[in-house]
Amino acid sequence: MIATLTFAYVLALTPGHALIADDYAAYILHASNLVEGRPYAEIKYIVNPQAIWIGPVEGYPPVFPALLAPVYKLFGMNFWAMKIVTVLCFTIFLIVLVRLAEPILPLWGRIALILLVGLHPVFREYGNYVMSEIPYAMFSFAALWTIDVSYRDLRANDWHLREALLTAALIYLSYGTRTIGATLLPALALADLCRFKRPSRFLLVVLFTAGVLIGLQVSLLTAPKTYVRLTGFSAAGVHRNFLFYGKVLSYVWANGWSKKIQIVVAALATCIAAAGFLRIFRQRKSATEFYLLAYVVTLLFYTFEFGLRALLPILPLYFLYFLAGSARLAGRFRAPARAALVTSLAFGVAFTYIGSFQTGWRIKTGPDIRDAPFRQLCAFIKQSTAPSDVVAFDKPRSITLFTNRRSTALAGDETPAQLSRFVNEAHIAILVIPDWQPPYLDQFAVTHGKLIYRNAEYTVFQISGTY
Repeated sequence: MIATLTFAYVLALTPGHALIADDYAAYILHASNLVEGRPYAEIKYIVNPQAIWIGPVEGYPPVFPALLAPVYKLFGMNFWAMKIVTVLCFTIFLIVLVRLAEPILPLWGRIALILLVGLHPVFREYGNYVMSEIPYAMFSFAALWTIDVSYRDLRANDWHLREALLTAALIYLSYGTRTIGATLLPALALADLCRFKRPSRFLLVVLFTAGVLIGLQVSLLTAPKTYVRLTGFSAAGVHRNFLFYGKVLSYVWANGWSKKIQIVVAALATCIAAAGFLRIFRQRKSATEFYLLAYVVTLLFYTFEFGLRALLPILPLYFLYFLAGSARLAGRFRAPARAALVTSLAFGVAFTYIGSFQTGWRIKTGPDIRDAPFRQLCAFIKQSTAPSDVVAFDKPRSITLFTNRRSTALAGDETPAQLSRFVNEAHIAILVIPDWQPPYLDQFAVTHGKLIYRNAEYTVFQISGTY
Protein backbone atom coordinates (compact mmCIF):
# COMPACT_ATOMS: atom_id res chain seq x y z
CA MET A 1 0.00 0.00 0.00
CA ILE A 2 2.81 2.42 0.79
CA ALA A 3 4.54 1.56 -2.50
CA THR A 4 1.29 2.16 -4.37
CA LEU A 5 0.79 5.52 -2.68
CA THR A 6 4.39 6.49 -3.49
CA PHE A 7 3.86 5.63 -7.14
CA ALA A 8 0.61 7.64 -7.21
CA TYR A 9 2.31 10.66 -5.59
CA VAL A 10 5.13 10.55 -8.15
CA LEU A 11 2.63 10.38 -11.01
CA ALA A 12 0.81 13.41 -9.59
CA LEU A 13 3.92 15.61 -9.48
CA THR A 14 3.88 18.75 -11.62
CA PRO A 15 6.93 20.57 -13.05
CA GLY A 16 5.90 23.94 -11.57
CA HIS A 17 5.03 25.17 -8.09
CA ALA A 18 2.12 27.03 -6.52
CA LEU A 19 2.97 30.66 -5.74
CA ILE A 20 0.82 30.60 -2.62
CA ALA A 21 3.47 28.47 -0.88
CA ASP A 22 6.25 31.06 -1.21
CA ASP A 23 8.46 29.34 1.38
CA TYR A 24 9.61 26.91 -1.33
CA ALA A 25 11.67 29.70 -2.92
CA ALA A 26 13.46 30.45 0.35
CA TYR A 27 14.39 26.78 0.79
CA ILE A 28 15.79 26.64 -2.74
CA LEU A 29 17.71 29.89 -2.23
CA HIS A 30 19.23 28.45 0.95
CA ALA A 31 20.11 25.23 -0.91
CA SER A 32 21.79 27.22 -3.70
CA ASN A 33 23.82 29.10 -1.09
CA LEU A 34 25.02 25.79 0.36
CA VAL A 35 26.00 24.52 -3.09
CA GLU A 36 27.61 27.71 -4.35
CA GLY A 37 29.41 28.69 -1.14
CA ARG A 38 27.52 31.87 -0.27
CA PRO A 39 26.48 32.79 3.30
CA TYR A 40 23.60 30.51 4.22
CA ALA A 41 21.11 33.16 5.38
CA GLU A 42 21.75 35.66 2.57
CA ILE A 43 18.75 35.19 0.29
CA LYS A 44 18.17 38.88 -0.60
CA TYR A 45 14.93 39.05 1.36
CA ILE A 46 14.20 42.21 3.36
CA VAL A 47 11.90 41.57 6.31
CA ASN A 48 8.98 43.94 6.86
CA PRO A 49 8.62 44.59 10.62
CA GLN A 50 4.85 44.63 10.10
CA ALA A 51 4.94 41.21 8.40
CA ILE A 52 7.63 39.16 10.11
CA TRP A 53 5.41 36.09 9.76
CA ILE A 54 6.17 35.96 6.01
CA GLY A 55 9.71 34.78 6.65
CA PRO A 56 12.34 34.86 9.40
CA VAL A 57 15.08 37.48 9.38
CA GLU A 58 17.74 34.85 10.01
CA GLY A 59 16.55 32.42 7.34
CA TYR A 60 14.94 29.02 7.61
CA PRO A 61 16.36 25.99 9.47
CA PRO A 62 19.06 24.29 7.37
CA VAL A 63 18.16 20.57 7.26
CA PHE A 64 15.59 20.67 4.46
CA PRO A 65 17.79 22.94 2.28
CA ALA A 66 20.61 20.45 2.93
CA LEU A 67 18.36 17.68 1.56
CA LEU A 68 17.66 19.80 -1.52
CA ALA A 69 21.29 20.80 -2.07
CA PRO A 70 22.42 17.58 -3.85
CA VAL A 71 19.39 17.76 -6.16
CA TYR A 72 20.14 21.41 -6.93
CA LYS A 73 23.77 20.52 -7.56
CA LEU A 74 22.86 17.73 -10.00
CA PHE A 75 19.74 19.08 -11.72
CA GLY A 76 19.65 22.82 -11.06
CA MET A 77 16.21 24.43 -10.80
CA ASN A 78 14.34 21.20 -11.54
CA PHE A 79 11.16 21.30 -9.47
CA TRP A 80 10.11 17.77 -10.36
CA ALA A 81 13.42 16.41 -9.02
CA MET A 82 13.09 18.47 -5.84
CA LYS A 83 9.57 17.21 -5.27
CA ILE A 84 10.89 13.65 -5.47
CA VAL A 85 12.72 14.46 -2.22
CA THR A 86 9.37 15.32 -0.64
CA VAL A 87 7.77 12.10 -1.90
CA LEU A 88 10.66 9.94 -0.64
CA CYS A 89 10.37 11.64 2.75
CA PHE A 90 6.65 10.86 2.73
CA THR A 91 7.34 7.20 1.93
CA ILE A 92 9.78 6.86 4.82
CA PHE A 93 7.34 8.72 7.07
CA LEU A 94 4.54 6.22 6.29
CA ILE A 95 6.82 3.29 7.08
CA VAL A 96 7.80 4.85 10.41
CA LEU A 97 4.18 5.73 11.16
CA VAL A 98 3.13 2.10 10.77
CA ARG A 99 5.91 1.00 13.13
CA LEU A 100 4.96 3.64 15.68
CA ALA A 101 1.31 2.53 15.55
CA GLU A 102 2.04 -1.19 16.05
CA PRO A 103 1.62 -1.18 19.87
CA ILE A 104 -1.67 0.74 19.56
CA LEU A 105 -3.51 -0.49 16.46
CA PRO A 106 -4.14 -3.97 15.06
CA LEU A 107 -3.39 -4.75 11.42
CA TRP A 108 -6.72 -3.41 10.12
CA GLY A 109 -6.16 -0.19 12.08
CA ARG A 110 -2.69 0.32 10.60
CA ILE A 111 -4.07 -0.27 7.10
CA ALA A 112 -6.80 2.29 7.78
CA LEU A 113 -4.19 4.71 9.14
CA ILE A 114 -2.16 4.48 5.92
CA LEU A 115 -5.27 5.19 3.88
CA LEU A 116 -6.43 8.08 6.07
CA VAL A 117 -3.04 9.77 5.83
CA GLY A 118 -1.99 8.84 2.31
CA LEU A 119 -5.27 9.77 0.65
CA HIS A 120 -5.96 12.94 2.62
CA PRO A 121 -6.09 16.12 0.48
CA VAL A 122 -3.58 18.07 2.59
CA PHE A 123 -0.93 15.36 2.23
CA ARG A 124 -1.68 15.03 -1.49
CA GLU A 125 -1.26 18.80 -1.82
CA TYR A 126 1.97 19.07 0.17
CA GLY A 127 3.36 16.02 -1.62
CA ASN A 128 3.49 18.31 -4.66
CA TYR A 129 5.31 21.14 -2.83
CA VAL A 130 8.96 21.82 -2.09
CA MET A 131 8.15 22.50 1.56
CA SER A 132 9.44 21.28 4.92
CA GLU A 133 6.23 19.93 6.51
CA ILE A 134 6.54 16.35 5.22
CA PRO A 135 10.33 16.07 5.82
CA TYR A 136 9.67 17.36 9.34
CA ALA A 137 6.99 14.71 9.86
CA MET A 138 9.49 12.07 8.72
CA PHE A 139 12.20 13.13 11.19
CA SER A 140 9.87 13.81 14.14
CA PHE A 141 8.02 10.50 13.81
CA ALA A 142 11.32 8.66 13.35
CA ALA A 143 12.45 10.25 16.62
CA LEU A 144 9.22 9.19 18.36
CA TRP A 145 9.54 5.63 17.06
CA THR A 146 13.19 5.41 18.17
CA ILE A 147 12.20 6.67 21.62
CA ASP A 148 9.34 4.18 21.79
CA VAL A 149 11.58 1.24 20.88
CA SER A 150 14.38 2.37 23.22
CA TYR A 151 12.10 2.61 26.26
CA ARG A 152 10.59 -0.85 25.88
CA ASP A 153 13.38 -2.46 27.93
CA LEU A 154 15.15 0.63 29.28
CA ARG A 155 16.07 0.99 32.95
CA ALA A 156 17.01 4.22 34.67
CA ASN A 157 20.72 3.33 34.90
CA ASP A 158 21.05 2.11 31.30
CA TRP A 159 23.09 4.18 28.86
CA HIS A 160 22.06 2.57 25.55
CA LEU A 161 24.49 4.92 23.86
CA ARG A 162 23.76 3.88 20.28
CA GLU A 163 20.02 4.39 20.67
CA ALA A 164 20.55 7.60 22.66
CA LEU A 165 22.82 9.12 20.01
CA LEU A 166 20.41 8.12 17.24
CA THR A 167 17.50 9.65 19.15
CA ALA A 168 19.45 12.87 19.74
CA ALA A 169 20.37 13.06 16.05
CA LEU A 170 16.74 12.60 14.97
CA ILE A 171 15.54 15.20 17.47
CA TYR A 172 18.11 17.64 16.10
CA LEU A 173 17.11 16.85 12.50
CA SER A 174 13.51 17.57 13.46
CA TYR A 175 14.50 20.88 15.04
CA GLY A 176 16.79 21.64 12.08
CA THR A 177 13.87 21.13 9.71
CA ARG A 178 11.24 23.07 11.66
CA THR A 179 11.99 24.91 14.90
CA ILE A 180 8.90 23.49 16.59
CA GLY A 181 10.78 20.18 16.64
CA ALA A 182 12.29 21.43 19.90
CA THR A 183 9.05 20.24 21.54
CA LEU A 184 10.40 16.70 21.28
CA LEU A 185 12.87 17.47 24.09
CA PRO A 186 10.34 18.33 26.83
CA ALA A 187 8.13 15.49 25.57
CA LEU A 188 10.95 12.99 26.06
CA ALA A 189 11.89 14.47 29.45
CA LEU A 190 8.32 14.29 30.76
CA ALA A 191 7.86 10.71 29.56
CA ASP A 192 11.16 9.72 31.15
CA LEU A 193 10.28 11.33 34.49
CA CYS A 194 6.83 9.70 34.50
CA ARG A 195 8.50 6.32 34.08
CA PHE A 196 11.53 6.57 36.36
CA LYS A 197 10.69 9.51 38.69
CA ARG A 198 14.20 10.83 38.05
CA PRO A 199 16.23 11.54 34.87
CA SER A 200 17.60 8.36 33.34
CA ARG A 201 21.10 8.16 31.92
CA PHE A 202 19.56 7.66 28.47
CA LEU A 203 17.68 10.96 28.82
CA LEU A 204 20.80 12.83 29.94
CA VAL A 205 22.78 11.61 26.93
CA VAL A 206 19.98 12.58 24.55
CA LEU A 207 19.51 16.04 26.08
CA PHE A 208 23.24 16.76 26.08
CA THR A 209 23.87 15.54 22.53
CA ALA A 210 20.79 17.22 21.04
CA GLY A 211 21.67 20.42 22.91
CA VAL A 212 25.18 20.41 21.43
CA LEU A 213 23.85 19.88 17.89
CA ILE A 214 21.24 22.62 18.28
CA GLY A 215 23.86 24.94 19.75
CA LEU A 216 26.15 24.36 16.77
CA GLN A 217 23.36 25.26 14.37
CA VAL A 218 22.49 28.39 16.33
CA SER A 219 26.10 29.57 16.48
CA LEU A 220 27.20 28.62 12.97
CA LEU A 221 24.15 28.99 10.72
CA THR A 222 20.88 30.35 12.03
CA ALA A 223 19.01 30.98 15.28
CA PRO A 224 15.20 31.04 15.56
CA LYS A 225 14.90 34.66 16.71
CA THR A 226 11.87 35.43 14.55
CA TYR A 227 9.93 32.41 15.82
CA VAL A 228 10.62 33.48 19.39
CA ARG A 229 9.27 36.96 18.57
CA LEU A 230 6.11 35.36 17.16
CA THR A 231 5.21 33.83 20.51
CA GLY A 232 3.09 35.65 23.03
CA PHE A 233 1.68 34.74 26.42
CA SER A 234 -1.82 36.14 26.74
CA ALA A 235 -5.10 34.50 27.66
CA ALA A 236 -6.86 36.31 24.82
CA GLY A 237 -4.32 35.08 22.30
CA VAL A 238 -4.53 31.49 23.51
CA HIS A 239 -8.34 31.63 23.38
CA ARG A 240 -8.26 33.08 19.87
CA ASN A 241 -5.83 30.41 18.65
CA PHE A 242 -7.85 27.65 20.31
CA LEU A 243 -10.97 28.70 18.42
CA PHE A 244 -9.00 29.19 15.19
CA TYR A 245 -7.33 25.77 15.20
CA GLY A 246 -10.58 24.16 16.26
CA LYS A 247 -12.13 25.60 13.12
CA VAL A 248 -9.11 24.58 11.05
CA LEU A 249 -9.37 21.04 12.39
CA SER A 250 -12.92 20.84 11.04
CA TYR A 251 -11.51 21.39 7.54
CA VAL A 252 -9.64 18.11 7.88
CA TRP A 253 -13.08 16.60 7.19
CA ALA A 254 -14.11 19.01 4.40
CA ASN A 255 -16.05 17.09 1.75
CA GLY A 256 -16.80 19.91 -0.67
CA TRP A 257 -20.51 19.09 -0.71
CA SER A 258 -22.05 19.81 2.68
CA LYS A 259 -20.75 22.13 5.41
CA LYS A 260 -23.19 20.69 7.95
CA ILE A 261 -22.00 17.12 7.36
CA GLN A 262 -18.40 18.35 7.61
CA ILE A 263 -19.05 19.89 11.03
CA VAL A 264 -20.89 16.80 12.31
CA VAL A 265 -18.18 14.41 11.10
CA ALA A 266 -15.42 16.65 12.46
CA ALA A 267 -17.05 16.99 15.88
CA LEU A 268 -17.68 13.25 16.16
CA ALA A 269 -14.21 12.29 14.94
CA THR A 270 -12.51 14.77 17.27
CA CYS A 271 -14.47 13.52 20.29
CA ILE A 272 -13.51 9.93 19.42
CA ALA A 273 -9.87 10.94 18.90
CA ALA A 274 -9.81 12.80 22.22
CA ALA A 275 -11.23 9.77 24.03
CA GLY A 276 -8.68 7.53 22.33
CA PHE A 277 -5.85 9.89 23.26
CA LEU A 278 -6.88 10.13 26.93
CA ARG A 279 -7.13 6.37 27.28
CA ILE A 280 -3.72 5.77 25.70
CA PHE A 281 -2.19 8.64 27.69
CA ARG A 282 -3.39 7.08 30.96
CA GLN A 283 -1.95 3.73 29.91
CA ARG A 284 1.41 4.77 28.47
CA LYS A 285 2.34 8.42 29.14
CA SER A 286 4.89 8.02 26.35
CA ALA A 287 6.86 10.69 24.50
CA THR A 288 4.35 10.49 21.64
CA GLU A 289 1.48 11.68 23.79
CA PHE A 290 3.56 14.38 25.47
CA TYR A 291 4.84 15.52 22.07
CA LEU A 292 1.31 16.01 20.79
CA LEU A 293 0.45 18.08 23.86
CA ALA A 294 3.64 20.15 23.62
CA TYR A 295 3.12 20.79 19.91
CA VAL A 296 -0.47 21.95 20.39
CA VAL A 297 0.43 24.19 23.35
CA THR A 298 3.19 25.81 21.26
CA LEU A 299 0.72 26.57 18.47
CA LEU A 300 -1.64 28.17 20.96
CA PHE A 301 1.06 30.63 22.06
CA TYR A 302 2.00 31.82 18.57
CA THR A 303 0.78 35.32 17.73
CA PHE A 304 0.32 34.34 14.08
CA GLU A 305 -2.15 31.77 12.77
CA PHE A 306 -0.46 29.29 10.43
CA GLY A 307 -3.55 27.39 9.31
CA LEU A 308 -3.83 23.74 8.31
CA ARG A 309 -0.16 23.45 7.36
CA ALA A 310 0.69 23.85 11.06
CA LEU A 311 -1.48 20.83 11.91
CA LEU A 312 -0.14 18.65 9.08
CA PRO A 313 2.78 17.17 11.10
CA ILE A 314 0.42 16.00 13.88
CA LEU A 315 -2.57 14.98 11.76
CA PRO A 316 -1.29 11.37 11.62
CA LEU A 317 -1.48 11.23 15.44
CA TYR A 318 -5.00 12.66 15.28
CA PHE A 319 -5.96 9.85 12.90
CA LEU A 320 -4.14 7.27 15.03
CA TYR A 321 -6.06 8.23 18.17
CA PHE A 322 -9.29 8.45 16.16
CA LEU A 323 -8.82 4.84 15.04
CA ALA A 324 -7.83 3.73 18.54
CA GLY A 325 -10.88 5.47 19.99
CA SER A 326 -13.12 3.96 17.31
CA ALA A 327 -11.87 0.46 18.11
CA ARG A 328 -12.44 1.05 21.82
CA LEU A 329 -15.93 2.45 21.18
CA ALA A 330 -16.90 -0.42 18.88
CA GLY A 331 -15.76 -2.93 21.50
CA ARG A 332 -18.42 -1.68 23.89
CA PHE A 333 -21.27 -2.92 21.68
CA ARG A 334 -22.58 -6.31 20.64
CA ALA A 335 -22.10 -7.55 17.12
CA PRO A 336 -25.12 -5.94 15.35
CA ALA A 337 -24.63 -2.54 16.99
CA ARG A 338 -20.86 -2.76 16.49
CA ALA A 339 -21.34 -3.41 12.77
CA ALA A 340 -23.74 -0.47 12.49
CA LEU A 341 -21.29 1.84 14.30
CA VAL A 342 -18.29 0.79 12.21
CA THR A 343 -20.34 1.14 9.01
CA SER A 344 -21.47 4.64 10.00
CA LEU A 345 -17.93 5.77 10.79
CA ALA A 346 -16.61 4.25 7.55
CA PHE A 347 -19.39 5.93 5.58
CA GLY A 348 -18.61 9.33 7.10
CA VAL A 349 -14.91 9.00 6.27
CA ALA A 350 -15.62 7.70 2.76
CA PHE A 351 -18.07 10.55 2.11
CA THR A 352 -15.41 13.07 3.13
CA TYR A 353 -12.62 11.58 1.04
CA ILE A 354 -14.69 10.94 -2.08
CA GLY A 355 -16.04 14.47 -1.90
CA SER A 356 -12.54 15.90 -1.48
CA PHE A 357 -11.35 13.99 -4.54
CA GLN A 358 -14.22 15.15 -6.74
CA THR A 359 -14.17 18.79 -5.66
CA GLY A 360 -10.36 18.82 -5.71
CA TRP A 361 -10.39 18.07 -9.43
CA ARG A 362 -12.58 21.10 -10.07
CA ILE A 363 -10.87 23.67 -7.85
CA LYS A 364 -8.19 25.92 -9.40
CA THR A 365 -5.03 25.69 -7.32
CA GLY A 366 -4.12 29.35 -7.79
CA PRO A 367 -1.26 31.11 -9.57
CA ASP A 368 1.72 28.95 -10.50
CA ILE A 369 5.30 29.80 -11.41
CA ARG A 370 4.75 28.26 -14.85
CA ASP A 371 1.81 30.56 -15.66
CA ALA A 372 2.62 32.81 -18.61
CA PRO A 373 1.82 36.10 -16.77
CA PHE A 374 4.25 35.27 -13.96
CA ARG A 375 7.01 34.26 -16.38
CA GLN A 376 6.42 37.46 -18.35
CA LEU A 377 6.59 39.48 -15.13
CA CYS A 378 9.92 37.94 -14.14
CA ALA A 379 11.34 38.48 -17.63
CA PHE A 380 10.36 42.15 -17.51
CA ILE A 381 11.92 42.68 -14.08
CA LYS A 382 15.17 41.02 -15.17
CA GLN A 383 15.38 43.04 -18.38
CA SER A 384 13.99 46.43 -17.33
CA THR A 385 15.09 47.02 -13.74
CA ALA A 386 18.49 47.58 -12.16
CA PRO A 387 20.17 44.69 -10.27
CA SER A 388 20.17 46.87 -7.15
CA ASP A 389 16.42 47.59 -7.25
CA VAL A 390 14.27 46.31 -4.37
CA VAL A 391 10.99 44.72 -5.49
CA ALA A 392 7.90 44.63 -3.27
CA PHE A 393 5.61 41.71 -4.07
CA ASP A 394 3.15 39.55 -2.15
CA LYS A 395 5.36 36.47 -2.79
CA PRO A 396 8.79 38.07 -2.42
CA ARG A 397 11.10 35.05 -2.32
CA SER A 398 9.67 33.83 -5.65
CA ILE A 399 10.67 37.14 -7.25
CA THR A 400 14.20 36.81 -5.84
CA LEU A 401 14.50 33.20 -7.01
CA PHE A 402 13.60 34.01 -10.62
CA THR A 403 15.01 37.54 -11.02
CA ASN A 404 17.93 37.70 -8.55
CA ARG A 405 16.56 41.00 -7.21
CA ARG A 406 16.26 41.89 -3.55
CA SER A 407 12.66 41.62 -2.45
CA THR A 408 10.25 42.36 0.35
CA ALA A 409 6.52 42.24 1.05
CA LEU A 410 3.99 44.70 2.38
CA ALA A 411 1.84 43.60 5.27
CA GLY A 412 -1.54 44.66 3.96
CA ASP A 413 -2.68 46.29 7.19
CA GLU A 414 -0.13 49.12 7.55
CA THR A 415 -1.25 52.63 8.20
CA PRO A 416 -0.32 55.13 5.44
CA ALA A 417 2.50 56.41 7.66
CA GLN A 418 3.87 52.90 8.26
CA LEU A 419 3.64 52.10 4.57
CA SER A 420 5.49 55.23 3.51
CA ARG A 421 8.15 54.75 6.20
CA PHE A 422 8.86 51.15 5.22
CA VAL A 423 8.97 51.97 1.49
CA ASN A 424 11.65 54.54 2.27
CA GLU A 425 13.60 52.43 4.76
CA ALA A 426 13.68 49.39 2.44
CA HIS A 427 14.45 51.61 -0.60
CA ILE A 428 11.64 49.95 -2.57
CA ALA A 429 11.97 50.88 -6.25
CA ILE A 430 9.50 48.44 -7.84
CA LEU A 431 6.00 47.61 -6.64
CA VAL A 432 4.20 44.61 -8.15
CA ILE A 433 0.43 44.40 -7.61
CA PRO A 434 -1.22 41.11 -8.63
CA ASP A 435 -4.86 41.11 -9.58
CA TRP A 436 -5.53 38.45 -6.89
CA GLN A 437 -4.38 40.79 -4.10
CA PRO A 438 -6.89 43.10 -2.32
CA PRO A 439 -6.66 46.62 -3.80
CA TYR A 440 -5.26 48.31 -0.70
CA LEU A 441 -2.09 49.43 -2.54
CA ASP A 442 -3.74 50.89 -5.63
CA GLN A 443 -4.06 54.43 -4.31
CA PHE A 444 -0.50 54.48 -2.99
CA ALA A 445 0.85 53.17 -6.29
CA VAL A 446 -1.06 55.71 -8.37
CA THR A 447 -0.08 58.59 -6.09
CA HIS A 448 3.59 57.74 -5.55
CA GLY A 449 4.49 55.57 -8.50
CA LYS A 450 4.65 55.41 -12.28
CA LEU A 451 3.04 52.58 -14.22
CA ILE A 452 5.77 50.80 -16.19
CA TYR A 453 4.31 47.39 -17.01
CA ARG A 454 1.06 45.46 -17.06
CA ASN A 455 -0.01 42.02 -18.20
CA ALA A 456 -3.04 39.80 -17.65
CA GLU A 457 -2.40 39.31 -13.90
CA TYR A 458 0.28 41.77 -12.71
CA THR A 459 0.74 45.52 -12.66
CA VAL A 460 4.17 47.05 -12.01
CA PHE A 461 4.87 50.54 -10.68
CA GLN A 462 8.20 52.31 -10.33
CA ILE A 463 8.44 54.02 -6.94
CA SER A 464 10.83 56.90 -6.35
CA GLY A 465 11.34 59.75 -3.93
CA THR A 466 10.61 60.27 -0.23
CA TYR A 467 7.04 60.38 1.08
